[in-house]
Amino acid sequence: MSDQLKQPRRQIASPQEAVDALCARVVTVGTERVALAEANGRVLAEDLVADRPSPATDVSAMDGFALRLPDARAGAEIAVRAEALPGRAPPAMPETGAVRIMTGAPVPPGADLVLARELVDEEPERIRLSSIDASELQVGRNIRRRAENANAGETLVEAGTLITGPVSGALATFGASSPSVHSQVRVGVIVTGDEVASGDAPLPDWRLRDSNGPALCSLLGGAPWNRIVVADRAADDPAALKRAIESAVARCDALFLTGGVSAGDRDFVPAVLREIGAETVF
Repeated sequence: MSDQLKQPRRQIASPQEAVDALCARVVTVGTERVALAEANGRVLAEDLVADRPSPATDVSAMDGFALRLPDARAGAEIAVRAEALPGRAPPAMPETGAVRIMTGAPVPPGADLVLARELVDEEPERIRLSSIDASELQVGRNIRRRAENANAGETLVEAGTLITGPVSGALATFGASSPSVHSQVRVGVIVTGDEVASGDAPLPDWRLRDSNGPALCSLLGGAPWNRIVVADRAADDPAALKRAIESAVARCDALFLTGGVSAGDRDFVPAVLREIGAETVF
């Protein structure tokens, strides 16, 4: 009886139990900082914490006019005395009168609401509230309040999150231009079997071309958090297989082997793995 058949075998009741048994032994790789433009698909290694409120100040949600509530009444004519623009400090809010304001511009302190441009009659230096619905004349109307999205110090994205488009947007919003991410997992693939060949040269009928290697490299290398560092073939020979595995283990965080694990006399993978100190989980 072959040596591997003498080994006790752990009984696995379900695929999930197998996954859980493996995950219990997995450890994380190190971390590195990368440019945000290169972080898509990587795994965030630290929490994203808001460095300031979002929005950082009250901003207008509409193009229109910032007003004090006592001035905002149906039929009123209101002088336009200043203008608020995105990316600039807000002007002072006049005691009476309106401030023309653009979407995203900071709301002048003291303004109670923003009245949408479509709801007023405009003249060069004044607006007229000819007919206005009372629901539009409420404190806070069309104003995005400071910190309504998040407060400074709030955790917005947790470590371990895959960086996608929305996550990249959040990282950029809060100044994480070089986020800390987990290093790419260095992956190795070794295909075993004397019958396996690569390339496009004609083969005798008793040999076959390697499809497992390219398929695994494509599957595993397609994830941005992985990097294929070994793609090798090993003969069905214990010494050659051991050399290939030990070389790959020294360079890889994860190693995948295909073939050589059954009960045949030339299935050497289990015995070689035990020889180099690997644990058989199942």
